[in-house]
Amino acid sequence: MISINDISFEYPITDEKTRTVLKNISLEIKAGESITVMGPNGSGKTTFARCLNGLLVPSKGKVVVDGLPTDEPTNLTEIRRRVGMVFQNPDNQIVSATVEREIAFGLENLGKPYDEMHRIVDEELEKFNLQQYRKKAPHYLSGGEKQKLAMAAVLAMRPSYLILDEPTSLLDPQSRKDILQLVRQFHSAENDHSHITTIFITQFAEEALSADRLIIFYDGRIFMDGAPEKVFSNIKPLLEIGLEPPVKILMQNLVKRT
Repeated sequence: MISINDISFEYPITDEKTRTVLKNISLEIKAGESITVMGPNGSGKTTFARCLNGLLVPSKGKVVVDGLPTDEPTNLTEIRRRVGMVFQNPDNQIVSATVEREIAFGLENLGKPYDEMHRIVDEELEKFNLQQYRKKAPHYLSGGEKQKLAMAAVLAMRPSYLILDEPTSLLDPQSRKDILQLVRQFHSAENDHSHITTIFITQFAEEALSADRLIIFYDGRIFMDGAPEKVFSNIKPLLEIGLEPPVKILMQNLVKRT
């Protein structure tokens, strides 16, 4: 479980001024949950996500991952193994010369034996349909394939939690569909990664409908938190903060009125 206890976060603007991005946020993220996070630009979504794996430490309050506080530097290696993160632009996190080396990179840092490393790399290449590119340089891949590679490299380390920060925002419609299908499969009982807790940040309302839980951020605070269809049924307040519910929910609401 990840416990977020009354956290706030301030970015320095000058030596004397700061900008508060997160304001007194408390919640719990339970094992196995599928969570979607939405909110207008500047609402604090990405800052929140980076606080979960210790990339950022709250200015106030505490984040605790499976009993490990993120503000203790000695915990960070283990926290970042448990809490994997995939960024919006995969080029910002791909560092290796070939696809297979990228997947092996984190495993090498964890000191995995060669035979185990080779087995896991083969598994992830197959799972993400990247076998044909294993010896290729990542820059030969399409945007969607690069995002799959970034996910495969993180999942190779067998995290308990996976944060995906707008992983579909730079992709074409088919690649978006492919990535969403993979994320949904993480919670299938037949999938090796079915135990993973996912925190999926998106700007597309339709992508939230399959989650267990939807958290809406606004002005650095939690604006709503609940089952997606229940949250999206609050159409007026969502429109007031610049978020439009999925067409499916809007149509259902229209039918109820007629």
